[in-house]
Amino acid sequence: RDGQVIDDKIAADSESYTDRSVSPEHNYTYSLAARNRAGDSDYVELVVETPKDTPIPPSDLSADAKYDHVYLRWRDNSDNEDSFVLYRNGEEFNASIAPDSVDYNDSDVEEDSTYIYRLLARNSYGDSESLSVVVHTPKSVPLAPTELNATAGARFVSLNWRDNAFNEEGYAIYRDGRLIARGVVDATSYRDDNVVPEHNYTYSVEAYNSAGYSEAATVSVKTGKDIPPAPDGFNATAHGAEVLLRWIDRSDNEKGFRLYRDGALLQTLEADSVEYLDTTTEENGHYSYELEAFNDDGESQRVKTEITTPFEISILFGRVDHALHDVVDVAVVSKDGEVIALFHPQ
Repeated sequence: RDGQVIDDKIAADSESYTDRSVSPEHNYTYSLAARNRAGDSDYVELVVETPKDTPIPPSDLSADAKYDHVYLRWRDNSDNEDSFVLYRNGEEFNASIAPDSVDYNDSDVEEDSTYIYRLLARNSYGDSESLSVVVHTPKSVPLAPTELNATAGARFVSLNWRDNAFNEEGYAIYRDGRLIARGVVDATSYRDDNVVPEHNYTYSVEAYNSAGYSEAATVSVKTGKDIPPAPDGFNATAHGAEVLLRWIDRSDNEKGFRLYRDGALLQTLEADSVEYLDTTTEENGHYSYELEAFNDDGESQRVKTEITTPFEISILFGRVDHALHDVVDVAVVSKDGEVIALFHPQ
């Protein structure tokens, strides 16, 4: 072969020979002669080109998964591949990875998903054996909430925010740096009832999942004064010229109640009061009442009611025609005895 003796002991009567020490894509010149004790025959020659071989398969395939990409690496063991072919989840994903490549970055992935990759080397004579790797992409850290705002009363703070995350497992709420609650997925509000009046608080809200916590949205707020709520069901009932006022006490922190009549303070009442009898009214009078609860922090809104006291009269029968048994004169007398009207029925 190529002028070098590769075998001089081929058996007599042989008609074939296999040379297994050749390389792909190579030209070889073979010379063959018969030999005995008298010498060698003339040589015959044959020129042969070995074909291209299928590639040696790659090895050591590994994968590094992030939430937004998978980075694949392998060892290239072949010197005759035309390309590497990558399959993902059973389908051909990329058939044109350049020869001699040792890595590939798949950026077309979704977080929290499983992928099965299979890799082989390919040339015009066929494919090598393949090797596989299975990988699961992690979740990404959630997007942070925005537009956090707070509304405060004396004993509560209401928080509201925009939910920007699509993969959160919940929201963590902090007050002055301490965790006070965890909200559910897609939460956009929280009410904190464990606060005191006239106090400054700083709140932070973070989205979280198994990958970690988002950046925090922060807001500061001051709670209001502990003003009592207004009484309810305020009404007036006339009892003759007197007026009985009743209401429902909705507060547990009032110091008392202030009762106004026609815009002027009429009476200051004790805490927990629910009625008052106004004995300073007159008959046939129109009165407007206002009522508020108060404490050291301020006054509730005033509630109002109005009433007109009745006009009490007495009808005294005057002269009577005894013969006809008819009333001749009628007198109308007020409560204090004053004659208001005198008339003669027909």
